[in-house]
Amino acid sequence: MDVVAVGEVYYMAIFIRSGGKGIPGLSVRYEIVKCKGGLTYAAGGLIEDTLHPGVYVRGIQFVEPGQYRVLYYLPDGYDDSMETVYVKAI
Repeated sequence: MDVVAVGEVYYMAIFIRSGGKGIPGLSVRYEIVKCKGGLTYAAGGLIEDTLHPGVYVRGIQFVEPGQYRVLYYLPDGYDDSMETVYVKAI
């Protein structure tokens, strides 16, 4: 689990590969859900890192402490992914 403070930028990142090589040009969506209550905090698309094929990123600032799940939705043929982030009060 990643830990960040309220107001600090949290960088979501996922590496998608096949046969050891990064897969560029995909559409990767994310959804951030607050664990307590299950409400969607944010959603959108990740941006491909042009220097690293297959790496998709996006930064976000949390304004409320708590535990969140980051869900990554990948195109058909790839496995979706999830991570947990804890946002602490400052």
